[in-house]
Amino acid sequence: MNAEDASVEKDASQQESSQPESSQATAAVESSAATPVNDATPPDDAAGATPQKSPRANFQLIILSLTVLSVMAINGIFTLFMVPKMPPPAIPAVADVVAAQVTAIRAEESDQLELSELPISDAELDPLRELPGLEVLILDAGVVTDAGLKTIASLPDLIHLRIRQSEITDEGLEAIKQCENLRVLNLPQAKLTSEGISHLTGLSRLRQLRVGGDGANDFSRSVAKLKQLRALHLINVPVSDEGLKELAKMPYLESLYLDNPRITSAGWDWLFANHPELHVHVNQAHHDRDPNWHPHRPSDK
Repeated sequence: MNAEDASVEKDASQQESSQPESSQATAAVESSAATPVNDATPPDDAAGATPQKSPRANFQLIILSLTVLSVMAINGIFTLFMVPKMPPPAIPAVADVVAAQVTAIRAEESDQLELSELPISDAELDPLRELPGLEVLILDAGVVTDAGLKTIASLPDLIHLRIRQSEITDEGLEAIKQCENLRVLNLPQAKLTSEGISHLTGLSRLRQLRVGGDGANDFSRSVAKLKQLRALHLINVPVSDEGLKELAKMPYLESLYLDNPRITSAGWDWLFANHPELHVHVNQAHHDRDPNWHPHRPSDK
């Protein structure tokens, strides 16, 4: 083999040995092109880790939360003050209350008519005129006058009469003398004198008397003529020592209440020495020398 042939063979041999390397590179490129590249895939050491928020993001979240809470609080306050309040319950008309109780009395379902908080006028008493079966009449809110007592005096079966917040005078008691069955008469705000008390002498069944005076007239002598009384309460009557002795003569008297009397210490000494059986109150409390002193419940006053 000459030198030229040897050179040709060497070149061919080199070409054959270099061919596999070129093929491998081509295959690698093709393989790389065939495999899709995912740029969003995190590196292996970051997979599954919790993303960390920046301080600025945390601050914004806190501000947002506070804003929401503030809006909710303002909305609650607005609702509290802007929601219309319910009106108070309507006060029933006196005429309706009286009519209902009168109906019950006429049906013999009751023998009592009571107005504890509703005031009533003389005109509104008219449905009671000559009403049979009404035995107890309680009018605690006023405002009855002497004219209204003329209507009340027409009640044929009246046994117990209590009228508060009404300044009844002697004229009103003149009408009451018609109530022959009356046993309890309670007129604490009355402005009576001896003349008015004298109208009660014909009420032989009267057992309890509680009346107010005009502050100047001591009508103890007139009251002492009501010998059938068991309980007596005089309010704003200036009872003197002599008047106290007149009252002590009442044969059946068991309870004596005096508000704003003018009795001296000597007068009280005489009473407790001579009539220890009397249950005595002065200005809504037991006299400190009363031998019958005992504690009272608040409702007893």
